[in-house]
Amino acid sequence: GCHNSETEARNLFVENRDSINVLLDLLWVDDDVNGIMDATDSGLLPQVLALSPTDTTELDPRDQKVTVAEGVFWNAQIAHTSEREYFAGALFYVGLAGEDEDDPPDGIPDGIEWDTHEASGDGVHNPDFLKQLLEASIEALIDTYGLTP
Repeated sequence: GCHNSETEARNLFVENRDSINVLLDLLWVDDDVNGIMDATDSGLLPQVLALSPTDTTELDPRDQKVTVAEGVFWNAQIAHTSEREYFAGALFYVGLAGEDEDDPPDGIPDGIEWDTHEASGDGVHNPDFLKQLLEASIEALIDTYGLTP
């Protein structure tokens, strides 16, 4: 096999997952644990929301414009771990952009919803690629929007 023991494999798994989580946290921490990205949450993506609080185009996948912020969130969804599940189903622009579903489930506020499933296996599948993808995404956000980590 590729590891000398189960313990070594587990240690590598935890180390990779934790380093991916650090990078994800630079992008967004759902501080109030509500599944909604707010401009007051921690991270670079909430800073993008704060730049233009009433302009929904930066993170709206329904329009014809693909932005750096949308690409970065997409990359974060690909890389997200089981410890950062809020990347799998987040709401943006609650109360500003209208509803993106004809018949939304009860309890979900109006807003733009991004959904995905866990794709990286907590970083098991090519962790170096995921880390490089997130690092490049962080740089792109900083450069494009003039943000400070």
